[in-house]
Amino acid sequence: MKKVVTGIMLTMLIVSTLTLVFNIQTTRAEFVPEVYLIDINGVGTWWSYVDSTSIAQAAKALFEANGYRVEIVNDLVSLNFLVNNPPDNVIVINTHGEIMPMPPSWPNWDTYFVKLGNNVKDHGWIFVSTVGYPFFYYDQGSGMVAVGGSGVNTFLSVVEGLEVACKIVMHWDPLYGAYLTETGEKAASRMGISLPSRIITVRPARWSVDPDYVFYMQFDDPWAQEGFKYGASAVSMGNGFFLLNGFGGRNVDLPPGVPPYTNQTIGEAAAAFSAYILSKKLGKPPVIIPTVDINPDTLNLRSGGKWIMAYIELSEGYDVNEINVSSVMLNDSIQAEFSRIAIGDYDNDTIPDLMVKFDRAKVISYIMANVDITKLFEERFTTITLTITGCLKDGTSFRGSKTIRIIMQTPRCWRFIKTTGNTPNMKQ
Repeated sequence: MKKVVTGIMLTMLIVSTLTLVFNIQTTRAEFVPEVYLIDINGVGTWWSYVDSTSIAQAAKALFEANGYRVEIVNDLVSLNFLVNNPPDNVIVINTHGEIMPMPPSWPNWDTYFVKLGNNVKDHGWIFVSTVGYPFFYYDQGSGMVAVGGSGVNTFLSVVEGLEVACKIVMHWDPLYGAYLTETGEKAASRMGISLPSRIITVRPARWSVDPDYVFYMQFDDPWAQEGFKYGASAVSMGNGFFLLNGFGGRNVDLPPGVPPYTNQTIGEAAAAFSAYILSKKLGKPPVIIPTVDINPDTLNLRSGGKWIMAYIELSEGYDVNEINVSSVMLNDSIQAEFSRIAIGDYDNDTIPDLMVKFDRAKVISYIMANVDITKLFEERFTTITLTITGCLKDGTSFRGSKTIRIIMQTPRCWRFIKTTGNTPNMKQ
């Protein structure tokens, strides 16, 4: 006997289908900002204690901790490819300070510097000079060649009327130091670090225009009175920005209360200031870095249970109610259970967090495929970093990580073999 679908039933079916369709929330692809750190093998730095690789590693660690994708450009061929195939809206940091590495394929420095300037202007680069007088030298791998102050102004010449001069402060001159501005404090705080409140900038800048951002500033000292008051500052160049950190010199003749330089300070300042500029340029942080807790934080792979819980706490100004739960993933592999969520305060810090659940069996399967199994069986524990990603309903991405401990209870026979080297007698 055939069943008859009435008009009412058909109408209800259509409405239900449409309801399902319109309740599916599309998500934007996560935008992960890219950073290129220029640290060329065979090219040095001018300052006596500055090490480009240490600066690059400090910046890389801070960027990656905040969800940025980092590439170290360590040879002139790769640098040439980056310059000739410029990506849009990226951060490019020259860790060599006053020396600008230049691929041998470029016949003269001025054409090369103009190309770099155009990449900033046209492709939205945020270009960072980490130390000293920028573009004062170039090096094609055979030694540095001086071009003086005209180097940076050739780079800036792609924007009409934009010029800069840096005060060349000798080490034996009285040094008064620059002070971290409120903008500088915000930039450091957003990246989860603190920077010295006072620092020596031996190449303070005097711009032909007012800088868009000032991170370190000199005040009532002789250099500031001459206009050389911007210790670390940035100006807009078309679609991009040029950040000039006038750090450098040796750790000598420091005024009382001024901490010595470290390569870590130089690298982290370059990362924090450029990330701040990029977030302002885009109108929001490219990726929110939430606080993430995982329960259990010690996972016994042989124990029972159905769920792994993650607690997501967003930074100030963001609401966990706005998280698009269907976008939440663990290590880009396992999707959160859409219907098993709750908003509470897991860590009792008065800030709401979103609890999501992941299938325990899937998480364990992922872990087993991504750890050293032999080491795990031998030592019976290891650690793994779990990363929770997703986006808000407006498309803003977030990415936060938590390292948990993994325990594997091994059979007694395995322990016997490990400690004695003998295979125990077993009945066939």
